[in-house]
Amino acid sequence: MITLKDMSGLIPPARTAELVRLFKKSLKVPVDFHTHCTPGYGLAAVVFAIINGVANTSLLNVHLMIS
Repeated sequence: MITLKDMSGLIPPARTAELVRLFKKSLKVPVDFHTHCTPGYGLAAVVFAIINGVANTSLLNVHLMIS
């Protein structure tokens, strides 16, 4: 499995889609996507990854951790 990690949460959703498509086309292993939702792109990036065939994904939303 290949994991694309966006630890800063700054990847634009369209770039996520582009990378997932490229990896899926070029590799014969599952593609995983991990991001954070610091600036707010995370959820959209995860949705674009799923639409483009990512095998697994995770999203950490910092706002949910603050009490």
